[in-house]
Amino acid sequence: MHETTINILKILYETKITKQNLAQNLKLKENTITKSVMEINNFLEYLKLNKILIKDKKLQLDLTKRQWNKLFNSLNSLTFEEKVDYLYIKFVYFKFLNLEKERIILNISRSSIDRCFFVVKNLLEKNGSKFGYNKEKMNILIDLSEYNRKIFIIKLTKLIIEENILISSQRELLNSMKQFVVKMRITKLIIISKCLKIPVTITQLSFLCALDIYANCFKDIKKSHLKIEETEILKKIKLVVNCIGFSFTKEYKEFLIFYIYKISLNQHIYIEEIYSKANTISNKIMIKFGIDDEMFKNNFIEYLYSGILKKENNIFKVKNIIFYDNEKKFLDILDNILSECEISLYVCDKYRLIYLLKNKVIDININNINKVLILLQEITPSRQLTLKQELEKYFKNIEFDIEYDFLNNRSVKNIKNYDYVINDSNINLEIGDIFDRINFELETLIIDNLIRDIHKR
Repeated sequence: MHETTINILKILYETKITKQNLAQNLKLKENTITKSVMEINNFLEYLKLNKILIKDKKLQLDLTKRQWNKLFNSLNSLTFEEKVDYLYIKFVYFKFLNLEKERIILNISRSSIDRCFFVVKNLLEKNGSKFGYNKEKMNILIDLSEYNRKIFIIKLTKLIIEENILISSQRELLNSMKQFVVKMRITKLIIISKCLKIPVTITQLSFLCALDIYANCFKDIKKSHLKIEETEILKKIKLVVNCIGFSFTKEYKEFLIFYIYKISLNQHIYIEEIYSKANTISNKIMIKFGIDDEMFKNNFIEYLYSGILKKENNIFKVKNIIFYDNEKKFLDILDNILSECEISLYVCDKYRLIYLLKNKVIDININNINKVLILLQEITPSRQLTLKQELEKYFKNIEFDIEYDFLNNRSVKNIKNYDYVINDSNINLEIGDIFDRINFELETLIIDNLIRDIHKR
């Protein structure tokens, strides 16, 4: 099937999603999505499986895990990138590759496998690795650079993440390299992370699984980079890993301890090139919004790093997202900066960044507010009293004046004494209680002022 339809199915395996979100994530037109969904539904009907339906404006495909397996095995085809990944992983792990044999396994033409392997060779060569041919005219790997080893483990991580939807050739490759059951290994890694109270994502767990294959593949490499200062947290990590992972190989435990330690310090940066991109974008954002907070910047970079890593490696860990008006104002600025840096992100990863950013700028600007006037139309005296108490408890540094304004005749002179004036009659009642409406309007006014200032610069 076409590459687009395969990617759509991968996303629908993860989540329910609108056509608009799907189109944005895959950088396609909605008409293309519609045509692809029709093609997929014809194929699903042929396999006697449920079709893709639209419920609550979202596309969804309800299949059991066994049915998903059946679907992807029936496709029996890989995208161009998946073929490249397959050949790259196999070549690096086994150190040799017979293209004629692989052509038969992948069921593709000689010209197709030549194009795929040309990409693999370029990737190896440009990053300092060496390869050649032996007497049997097989491709052999002579020397692998550190950077290519890093690419290898990222591609392995993706394979492990997608284990449930791999086709037979991918599954056979993964099984030929690993000596563990992924679900059981992830369960042990979750127990380790809970014992250490270190939160980990599914991508990080898959990476830690991939380290086992990596450790087995590169037993003889120098491990000087794994040497770290002995601290209390490191001692605890060693104890927990050795206890829960007593059956793990010595080489795997060395890598596992090192990277869990890095995760505990929020230093889980594996590809320096991606970190550099995330740092550049983050610096532009900090300047644009006038933020000077190193802890916030580090957190922002971590989210960015993860988002860029996922997007550049087509790891479809996405969710359906709705941007409201306040968030769209941030989205325009973020999109401009991403475009300037030639970086793409999935929609959900943009949302995570905007959520962080929005809350930060609101916190900063709320601290600069002294007085706010709230004009009410209809509210009981007792609710007015409790509202003032709630506001002063939540916004400790702001002085609130609450008044009725049946005739909307406040003088301009008095209004100028306030940083902001909020008129409840102008706020949508669907937002919630009066406190929620005031909080929402105050955030909106702050954001509008900030965006205006940014555009004036």
